[in-house]
Formats: sequence, C-alpha cells, structure tokens
Amino acid sequence: MTKRRHLGICSSAVLLAGIALMGASLAQSGPQPERPRACLKDCYYDARECLAGVRDATRLCVSTCDDLVDRARQACATDPESDACATARQAARDCLGPCRKINTEETAACFGDLRDCIQSCRNGGDVPCLAECRGSRHECLMAAREAAGECLKGCGDELAAAAQACAADPTSMECQDARAALRQCLQQCSDDLGAARMECLTEFRDCVHACQTPAS
Repeated sequence: MTKRRHLGICSSAVLLAGIALMGASLAQSGPQPERPRACLKDCYYDARECLAGVRDATRLCVSTCDDLVDRARQACATDPESDACATARQAARDCLGPCRKINTEETAACFGDLRDCIQSCRNGGDVPCLAECRGSRHECLMAAREAAGECLKGCGDELAAAAQACAADPTSMECQDARAALRQCLQQCSDDLGAARMECLTEFRDCVHACQTPAS
C-alpha cells in the first residue's frame, strides 16, 4: 500500500511545495500589477490541474498491477526468502516500472509547464492570447492522458496472461514471456504519453512565442 501511495501522492507534496516556493519568490519581488497577478493565478491553477491529471494516470497504471502486487505480497508473507517471493516481487516491479516513469516524467512536465507559464506572464505577453495558449495546452495534455488511460486498459489481456502463467509456475518460461509482453505493453503506453506530451508543450511554446512577437 505504501508503494502505491508514494507513486501518486509524493509528487503532489513536491509540486505543491514548489508552487508555494515560486509564489513566495514572486511576493518578495514586490507587488505585482493586476494583469500579471491574474495571469500567475491561472498558472498556479493550471499546475494543480496538471498534477491531478498525473495522479489519475498514475493510479490507473498502478491499478493494472494490483493482481501482481497482491500475489507478491502473499508469496513474500509465506516465505520472504523463497524463489517464489523473489519472482513474484520482480514481476510486480516490472509492472510498476512504467507507472513510475509516467509519474516522474509527467510531474517534471508540470513543473516545467509552470515555469514556462510564469515566465510568459512576467514577459508581459498579451494576457487573453496567453490564456488561449494555456487553454489549448490543457486540453492537449488532458487528451494525451486520456489516451494513455485507454492504452493502459488495453493491456488487460497481457495482464491476465501474466497473472495466469505466473500463478501456475513463477519460474517458467511461459511466465517470463508473459511478464515481458505485459511490460512491453505498459512501456508503449508510457512512451506514447511522453511523445504526445512533448507535442503539446511544443505547440504551447510556439503559441506563447507568437503572443509575445509584435505584429509586423
């Protein structure tokens, strides 16, 4: 249970602490004009929404590994030094690996997005234009994470096959092959999400640049 919580909640504390530190830094720089202050408020709101999306995606990914995690817990409760425990625990780790990757990379993306948003506010770009950029970015990222969720759900057959094969004989080649297929499926979802996220952020930065470029 602790491992699952760390995957989703640790990032919440870290990101919220980062948001608080950025807010304190802004406060020390003196009063902010009304328009930039409203812009910054939107940045913080978007950061929290971003983190909520990451948390949901991580939890969904972790939920696909519940059966393997439970089997590892049962095997290790019986004999923590046994081969069955070591094999079951490795299977759970293999399954959770892409979930950690999603959590780590997407949380880092939220931080980077927040920094970009704050910088765009400070640079004095047109606020309505920037708001449109942020709205488009938010929709793009949400769509990417929803697609990742559907992808993870699509790994159900691989998960069932791994659970069945490894329950029969955790040391068998059939179990190892099934675990590898599951890991590949989950990793592909993680990779696809990363690629989609980069497209969203590239579009966002291009949009912000266009807002801040004077019309010729």
